[in-house]
Amino acid sequence: MHPRVSDDRPDHRAAAVPPLLVPPPGYAPAPPGAACPQACCLAPELHVLGDAPATDLDSAPNAPADPDARARYRWKVGHQASIALWQLMNGELDGALASEEGEGEAIGRTARCYDLYSVLLLYAGSCSPQRYADTVRADMAACHPAFSGQWAADYRPLPGLVRRVVNGRPREHTAPLRDAVRGNQRIHAAVAARLVPEGTSLLQEAGRNPGASPTPKETAMFDAFFAVRRGPVCASGLRSQLRYRLALARGDLLVHGLFGPNVPWAAVEPSPDLVQTFASRAVDLLVHHIDDLTAQDAARSAPAVL
Repeated sequence: MHPRVSDDRPDHRAAAVPPLLVPPPGYAPAPPGAACPQACCLAPELHVLGDAPATDLDSAPNAPADPDARARYRWKVGHQASIALWQLMNGELDGALASEEGEGEAIGRTARCYDLYSVLLLYAGSCSPQRYADTVRADMAACHPAFSGQWAADYRPLPGLVRRVVNGRPREHTAPLRDAVRGNQRIHAAVAARLVPEGTSLLQEAGRNPGASPTPKETAMFDAFFAVRRGPVCASGLRSQLRYRLALARGDLLVHGLFGPNVPWAAVEPSPDLVQTFASRAVDLLVHHIDDLTAQDAARSAPAVL
């Protein structure tokens, strides 16, 4: 299915991006049904998750029609989805380190999650460099002059967990994860180089050391900017929230495409071949993960067969 470009959709039909509820830093999601006051009902408008045909897209909630508003929307949806994804990836790698039983499946799922994260990076940073400077970067600078993605509490454990798994497990078992991490690093660097050609982050502009740990206030500021709330939530509730945001991104891409006609990824920009590979698979990867998350919950909620 080819993306159908349309910039005249009324914004009153734009999908809501509710606050994201995740456990506090250092806490894992509770087991399904345990210590979860949300009763796993955290994803609104669940009909968005359906595989709606193109003819139904006009009646489905979607991204704003205005390009500036859509840039902000994608930045928020992409980051919220990434935060939920990081939580799940941390859990997978913790499980792989705790027990060799099922570690192959956990490592494989984490590798696939890294590919999804690469798509989310492209989705969040898909606007033009000028639009990024005028909207998202300006918003972050207004929040704090040194605002940085390094303030994301849920990402910080991930690189260390990856190193422990890669260094502590047979090389042939970790090959897919190593490949996915390398690809993700290239995509991350490419998006950053494209959106900020001069290569200076807000953190660096503010004279801060990029390697310094953020303060609790800065971590809280990052959460507030992306409407992240902290509290008890079970694993099913976390997956439900991730599914919803992946479905929002999928619906957006089916209508507007990844890169608009005025902001293509030029061949002279970083990693064009790898970007094109992920861009061409973006909708399929989103759908695959929506289906996989749904299947995981279905398997956990199915009654035991005696």
